[in-house]
Amino acid sequence: VGARKGDGVNGTDIGYVAMYENVDGNWTGAGEIIHGAANGDNAGFSVSLAHEGNVLFVGMPGDEIIDDRNTGRVIVYKLVRESSTRSTGMLWEQVGMELTGSDPGDYAGSSVSASSDGHHVVVGAPTHDSAGRGSVRVWTFESFIGEDPFDLVPDTVASNPTLLPTQSPTAGNQTQSPSEIETPESPLNMRSLAMFDSDILGGYSDCDNLKTDIQTALEIEATILIENQSKEASTGGCITVAHSPVDTGNSSEIETSYGTNNQVDGVEEADAVQSDGKHIFMAYGNQIIVIDLEGTVITKEEVPSPEVGMNDTVTVTSGLVQPGLLPMDTKISVSSLLLNQTRVVALAHINDRSTKKVMGGTTFAFIYEFSYPSESPLTLVHQEQITGRYKTARAIGERAHVVTSANINTEGFKSPLYRCSDNYEKMDDAEYITAATKIASNTVTDYAGDIMQELIGNGVMSSCQHIVKINSMTSGSTDAMDSAMSGDKNFNVRHGGVLDSFHQVTSFDFITDATTIEATKNMAGAFMNQGIVETYVGGSNLVLAGKGWKYNEDSSYDQYTMLVSFELNVVEAKPSAVGEVTGYLLNSYSLDWWEDHLRVATTNFEKGSLVSQQIGDVTSMVWDVTSPSTSQVTVLEYNGKEMNTTGKVTGLGAGEEIFATRFLEDKAFVVTSKQVDPMYALDLRNPTNPKKRGEVKIDGFSNYMKNVQDDYLLTVGQEDHANKTTTGLKVALFNITNLNKPREHDKYVEQSDSYSRAQYDFHAFRYLEDSKRLIIPVYANYNQSEIFDGFKVYDVDAETNIVPSVNITHANEDNFSSVCYSTTYLPPRSMVFEGEIVTFKGHSVKKSVVRETVETSWQLNLDDGRNSDTEPCSPWYEDSAETGDTGDGVDLEDSTETVDTAETEDADETEDSADLIV
Repeated sequence: VGARKGDGVNGTDIGYVAMYENVDGNWTGAGEIIHGAANGDNAGFSVSLAHEGNVLFVGMPGDEIIDDRNTGRVIVYKLVRESSTRSTGMLWEQVGMELTGSDPGDYAGSSVSASSDGHHVVVGAPTHDSAGRGSVRVWTFESFIGEDPFDLVPDTVASNPTLLPTQSPTAGNQTQSPSEIETPESPLNMRSLAMFDSDILGGYSDCDNLKTDIQTALEIEATILIENQSKEASTGGCITVAHSPVDTGNSSEIETSYGTNNQVDGVEEADAVQSDGKHIFMAYGNQIIVIDLEGTVITKEEVPSPEVGMNDTVTVTSGLVQPGLLPMDTKISVSSLLLNQTRVVALAHINDRSTKKVMGGTTFAFIYEFSYPSESPLTLVHQEQITGRYKTARAIGERAHVVTSANINTEGFKSPLYRCSDNYEKMDDAEYITAATKIASNTVTDYAGDIMQELIGNGVMSSCQHIVKINSMTSGSTDAMDSAMSGDKNFNVRHGGVLDSFHQVTSFDFITDATTIEATKNMAGAFMNQGIVETYVGGSNLVLAGKGWKYNEDSSYDQYTMLVSFELNVVEAKPSAVGEVTGYLLNSYSLDWWEDHLRVATTNFEKGSLVSQQIGDVTSMVWDVTSPSTSQVTVLEYNGKEMNTTGKVTGLGAGEEIFATRFLEDKAFVVTSKQVDPMYALDLRNPTNPKKRGEVKIDGFSNYMKNVQDDYLLTVGQEDHANKTTTGLKVALFNITNLNKPREHDKYVEQSDSYSRAQYDFHAFRYLEDSKRLIIPVYANYNQSEIFDGFKVYDVDAETNIVPSVNITHANEDNFSSVCYSTTYLPPRSMVFEGEIVTFKGHSVKKSVVRETVETSWQLNLDDGRNSDTEPCSPWYEDSAETGDTGDGVDLEDSTETVDTAETEDADETEDSADLIV
C-alpha cells in the first residue's frame, strides 16, 4: 500500500510503502515500512508486486537524482526470509541498481508494472518531453532471462537491470569463461584495512600506496562476495547490491538585509543568489545573471561549456584548456555562487552518465572579476576542474573550500563473480570458489589502477598526502570486529563497502591573480561507506561526518557517526583529527564548534525484529522493538589527533527522532518528534557535565530554529494532530529565557496542505532584526482549490506575537500550465534593500514595496521570450522543484501590480515567571 504524501524525518511528502500479508484470512504487516529519502520523493506513488509477492517495485516520481529536478526513479526490493515459513524473519532489501528517468522533469515512476516473474518491468514517465507526451521504458534483468532470479534463500544476489533490448556488456563488465581463466600467480592477497583511528590521518606519502589500499578494499569485497555466493545454488538468481550512482539599518523603513543565512558567523556559504548591496548575482542554468536593484539586466554570462574530445581533455569555449576527466553528458549547470569584493566564483557541475569507475560527474569553479560599468562586466580569470559532484562550498576570507562527492563503481569488478553467471554453470561450491577467485585475482590490479587513474590522473590531483587512509569505517576491538564479520560475511557488501564514495575538499585563494590561485590550490579527501556525508565548517575546522559502525564483543554492532576533521589554514586543508559519536546526524546543524569543543546531536534509531504473535486462533507478525530510538548530544574535545568525549546528554526523546537542532554558544535546543514532539533545552556551559534543563511538549514539530530578539527562538515546521498527521505550516516563537521552563510563546498555523521550503532549505529563511519580520517561501493548496505559490511576510514580535502581514505571489494557476518555462528552477530566496523586498522563486524575480498593500516595483521573468515552437518547455513545477538544468531568455517586465494585504489573526500572550536565568 503506497502513501505518496506521507511525511517523516526525511521531509515533507517523502511518501512511504507498507506491506501486508494475508495469514489465515488476516492481513498483517510484512516487513518494515519503506520511506522516501527526501522532501517530495512521493515514494509509493505507484507500486507493483511480482514473483508471488516476493519482489516489490516502488515508484518515486518526485525524486531529484538528475539535476535536482524531479527525474524520478523506481527502486526494486526483495523480500528476504530467514526461513521458508511465512511466520518468521521477513525483511525488504533493495536489490539491483535504481531505475531512473532519463532527463530532469520526467517524473519516472509515476506508473510501474512488472511481469509476474519480475524479469521485466515497465516504467512510465508522463512528462518526458516538452509536449508532455511522456515515455515508457521497459527494463529487464539481462543475466537471468529464462532463469528464476528471485529465490527465497537469504542474501541472494542479483544482476543489474538494463534497458531492452539487452545491450552487449561493456568492456568493464565482461567476464571470462572458465576455459579462458589463467592460474593467477598468487591468490587474493587478504591484507587488512586500518581501523578507524588517528593512524589514518597520515595520508599517503606515495600515491602507489593509495592504489594498494584500493586494491585491498576490492579484494576484501570480492572475498566476502565469493564466500556468500558459494552457499547459493548455481541455478539460483543473481541480484547484485549495486552502488547508487548515487545550504543593517537604523530603522524599519530603510532596513537592508541581503547576506546568506549562514550557519556560522564568519563562514560564508555558497548559494544560488548573492549580492554586494548594489547588484544581484543569480545562478540560473548555465548562466550567471547580474541585475541592478532596479531590475535592469547587466549581463547574462554563460559559463564555458566543455567540449568532449577522444583524448579525455576538457576544452573550454573561452579558449582555456585544462586536462582532466570528463563525463559523457556535457550539459553544464551552475549550482551556487561565492562572492567577495569584486570576485565571483561560479560552482558548476556536469552529470556523469557513463560507465566509469569514478562516477558523479565533474565540478568546475569558474572565477570571475566583476567590473561595472564596462562592456564585459564579468571577466573569466581562472577555472578549476574538480572530481565529483558538487555538494557544498564555504569561504573564509579570501579562501574558498569546495566539497565534492564521487561514487566509486565496484560493481564492474564484482559482476563477473556472481554465482548465476554462465561461467559457473554445473560447478560445485569448491569449483565455483576456485574459478571466481581466479577471475578476481586476474582483474583486481587493473580495476584498482583504473579507479586510481580516474581519481587522481591527468594532473587533477597532484598529491595523495592529504587523503585519509582507506579504513574499515568501524571501531572497537579488532577481535570483536573479526568475530562479528565471521557471523555476517555479507556485511560490507550489503552496506556498500568502504569504497562507496570519495569526498574531496578543494581549497584555493580567489581574491588574487590566476597564477597565485593555481599556486594556492590544495586538495584533501576521504573515502566513506556512504554517499550522504554531512559537512560542517566552524573555527578553523572542516568536519566530514559519515555513517559507520562499532563492533561489540558479542558480535553485535551499534550505529556510530565517524568524524574526520580537516584543519583549514592559509596554506592548505589537511586531515587533523578523527572522532566518533553514537547515533546518526540529521544535518549540518547537528554539529557545532564552540570554545575548542565540537558538539554533536545524534539519534540512535530503533532496533527490533518481526515476531509471531498469537491472539486467540489468529497468528500474526508484529514488529517487536528490542531497543527504542533515543537521541543525545555529545561534547568532544580535540586532543592531538583524536576527538575525545568530555560529556554527554542522553535520553532525549525516547522512541523519537531528532527533527531540528540549534546550538547557541553555551546552550542547545533539540526538537524530537514521533509521539509527543518535545523541545529540550540543554545547558552546555560545562563541557564535562552538560545537562538537560527543561523541555516543552507541543503540537507539531520544528524543522529550523533561529535565535531572535535575544531570548526567543523563531521556528518553522508543521502543526500536527494527535494521530501525527500534519495540518499545515507552523511558525512559532519560543521563550528561552528560563532554560528550566522553555515555552511556546506564540504560534501561527497556515491552512492545511501548506509548507515552506525554509523547513529544509535554510537559505530560504530571512529574519529582519530591526523591523522584526520573517520572510519565507510558502506553497499552499487551500481546500484543494486555491493555490498560493510565493512568499509570506510575518510580523514577529514578543510583545505583539506572530501576525501574518503580506503575501507576495510569484505564480498562479495561469503560470502553472500556460507559460513556456525552461527546466531551470531558481530556489526561493529573499533580500531586502532599504525596506524594499526582492524575492526570487522558480523563473521570476520581483521587487515589492510594502505599504498598506504590496506594490510591485518591477518583475523579471527569467524565461521571457522563450519560443515554444523551437525550444523545449516545462511547466512551473510549483514549489517542488529545485535548481535545474538550463535557462535563457531574460527580459525586464515593468509592473504596477497590487496584492491585497494578508488577513491577520490575534494570538493571546501569556507570561510565566523565570526560575533559572542562564
